[in-house]
Amino acid sequence: LLYTSASQGALVQSCIPAMTALVAVVWLREHASAMRWTGIALSMVGVLIVFSGADAEAGSASLLGNVLMFVSAVLWGVYTSMAKRVATYDPLQVTGGIVGAGAVMLIPLSAFEVVAEGMPTVDLQAWLGMAYLGVGASGVAYLMYSAALKNVDASEAGVYTNLIPIVGVLMLL
Repeated sequence: LLYTSASQGALVQSCIPAMTALVAVVWLREHASAMRWTGIALSMVGVLIVFSGADAEAGSASLLGNVLMFVSAVLWGVYTSMAKRVATYDPLQVTGGIVGAGAVMLIPLSAFEVVAEGMPTVDLQAWLGMAYLGVGASGVAYLMYSAALKNVDASEAGVYTNLIPIVGVLMLL
C-alpha cells in the first residue's frame, strides 16, 4: 500500500477468486466450465482496467503497487491450491503448520529490525490486539478456510475471499 492507493489495491485484489480458479485448473486439474473461464477472463480485464487507470501523479510507483497486489493475488491462488492438496489432514494441524512456517520465515526479518531499530516496547493493549488479530481474526479464519477446502474445490473456496471487505466493514458497525 506504500506504492498504490487502498482502493486500487482492493480492486486488484478482487481478482483473487479468478487467480485461485486459474491456479486450481492448471495445477490441481479442477474442471473449468465455460462460465468459469468467462469469469476468469472478465476478472483479468478488470485488473487491466485498474492498471491502466493507475494514479498519474504517483506515476510508476502506482503501477508497482498494483503489480505487487496482483502478485499477492496469484500467491493466494497458489496457497489455496497447496492447502487443497493437504485438505485431507486435520485443519488444525494444517493451520498450525502454516502459521509455524510463516513464523520461522519472519525470524530473520524480525532479527534485522531489532538490530537496526532496537527492541520495541509493547504495552498490554498492543499484546491483546496482536493476540486478537493473530488467534481470533487470522487463526480462526485460516482454520475455517482449511476445513472448507475438505468439502469444496479450491476455485470455489477462492470466491469467498471477496467477502473479506464486506465483513471488515460490517465489523466496524
